[in-house]
Amino acid sequence: IQAATQNYQQAVMQAQQQFQEAYEKKAGTLFQKLKKVCETIGAEKGYTLILEVSSGAVVYQGTAVDITPELIRRYDAGG
Repeated sequence: IQAATQNYQQAVMQAQQQFQEAYEKKAGTLFQKLKKVCETIGAEKGYTLILEVSSGAVVYQGTAVDITPELIRRYDAGG
């Protein structure tokens, strides 16, 4: 039973590591694509700065301009 438990724990750890690696790869690809779309929107609209607010690194955020819907629309359309 102890050997089976150790084998199970090793398999779980390996699966978690593989999942984390796959997640990081997919997330990295997604963020690269989103960055390109943001750069395009920023250049077209003349923005100086676009911040990603979910990380909590925003000191001030005006409510006048939120490009999230446009970013999603353009990303879904292929950039």
